[in-house]
Amino acid sequence: MKVLVTGGTGFFGSHICEALRGAGHETAALGSRDIDIRKPFTLPRVDMLIHAAANPKVFLAREKPLEDFRLNALGTLHALEAMRFAGIGKIIYISTNMVYTSRQDSKEDDPAGPSDQGGPYGLSKLAGEQYVKVYASLYGFNYLILRPASLYGPRMYKNAVMDLVEGFMEKKPVKLHHHIDSLVDFLYIEDAARAVCAGLDWEDMTLNLGSGCGTSIRKIYGILKDIFRDDIPLQWSEERIINTVNAEKIKGLGWRPKVAIEEGLGNTVEFFRSNVCRG
Repeated sequence: MKVLVTGGTGFFGSHICEALRGAGHETAALGSRDIDIRKPFTLPRVDMLIHAAANPKVFLAREKPLEDFRLNALGTLHALEAMRFAGIGKIIYISTNMVYTSRQDSKEDDPAGPSDQGGPYGLSKLAGEQYVKVYASLYGFNYLILRPASLYGPRMYKNAVMDLVEGFMEKKPVKLHHHIDSLVDFLYIEDAARAVCAGLDWEDMTLNLGSGCGTSIRKIYGILKDIFRDDIPLQWSEERIINTVNAEKIKGLGWRPKVAIEEGLGNTVEFFRSNVCRG
């Protein structure tokens, strides 16, 4: 199968491309140097489009909501227009669990919309979902919408796990944005990429993508302490969150996460240690 991946050079997109190639698919990756999704662009004729391109700096969406909209909502509309004119019949849209009004054990049919937690990022990604469904109805596309929880692993960007890994590697204090006892559904990036590969055969549905359980940031900190055999000072806010998804629907289709949090963190640390050494 010929698959085109927008955002294919980014964190999730690059792992998606690796998983697709490993499964024997012909894959092309489009990054920000190839296309500017904020503007109309064209695509070649392929069997499927995976639209993973998005605002890579979620934490900046509140500071620059208009730019966030251009990248997430308008960027998705441009991708849909491009696939319409190229005659591409299916899109897998990488959304986020930040679309939910409440992110505690969220199910696919739970309310989605504006929320304090999701902020502009969740709203712009939700707009992208709605455009996907409208285009599917108007032009006969098949689609799959995936709503990942908190992804981590090699090549990841800024999040609580990355903050802690950097802190241990640089031996510097870390200030967490949430309480250390917050529960987050952390999913290893290779498990997430496998789900996208499986999704090549799933059509016209919206699925959560996560482990289905929460891991405390305190536990992440403890595992990293054991890996580094070191300690670093921590500060955290009083905001205690629960950010988990209900993953029973996707598990019912045969996908399961394989990488335990201890193994995933070990792989992540090994990658960044190697990357620093090579630099």
